[in-house]
Amino acid sequence: MKKLAFALGAGGARGVAHIGFLQAMDEEGIRPDFISGSSMGSIVGACYAKGMAPSEMREICRQLKAGDIVNVGLSLSKPGLMKWTKVRKMMSGFLENCEFSDLPIPF
Repeated sequence: MKKLAFALGAGGARGVAHIGFLQAMDEEGIRPDFISGSSMGSIVGACYAKGMAPSEMREICRQLKAGDIVNVGLSLSKPGLMKWTKVRKMMSGFLENCEFSDLPIPF
């Protein structure tokens, strides 16, 4: 029996664009047997695997402010704009600290 998997890619805006892809697949009744992702695609994929609707993800993205995830105080010792502690805390709330084995869609 054939299985269908979605592999979601990285990149902030590109990763978030996967929400539209997931919405289109849902509208056509196409559900994956497995899902994976890299970077932002892994965040979107994990939320989807947990059962979060694409419309809910889209609304969360609309409400996010740059300060929710971006550290505006740059440091030479820690390059980059992302403050991963903020992202981890936000994801913990979405996923309610579940285990991979708890997800309805294998991730």
